[in-house]
Amino acid sequence: MDLQNKIDSDLIQAQKEKNEQVRDTLRYLKSAFKNASIQKQAELTEQEIVSVIQKEIRQRKDAVLQYRSTRPELAAKEEQEISIIEVYLPAQLTDDQLKEIIDQAIKNTGATEMKDMGKIMSQVMPQVQGKADGSRVSKLTKELLSHE
Repeated sequence: MDLQNKIDSDLIQAQKEKNEQVRDTLRYLKSAFKNASIQKQAELTEQEIVSVIQKEIRQRKDAVLQYRSTRPELAAKEEQEISIIEVYLPAQLTDDQLKEIIDQAIKNTGATEMKDMGKIMSQVMPQVQGKADGSRVSKLTKELLSHE
């Protein structure tokens, strides 16, 4: 079952169970898919759907940071939405798996300094798209380059 069909079936299930939090979150997610599809003027691929999901999670994480000190109830709501949406992401790579991919990219590019980070990132990101957050990849790349 593809991702969009799974989200559709989960939305129907949430409506039957009268689970408002899940229902509303999945509706927002479907709306984001529709907007991205309209913007692209074509149907979204699985990879693009994963990118939209990651974008939605990032937006909610930013909102949590904004709300944490002034509106803790809204921060909690955003965190619940994140946990609902994260279910639809592919399994995330562990740090060890990610370091292995970055090490290979470092060897392939012959990178030795921080200024070579762009070369490494451009090689690693297509491989880990949807399986690791870019900030995590960047952090581990910096760590590995600074140890070399």
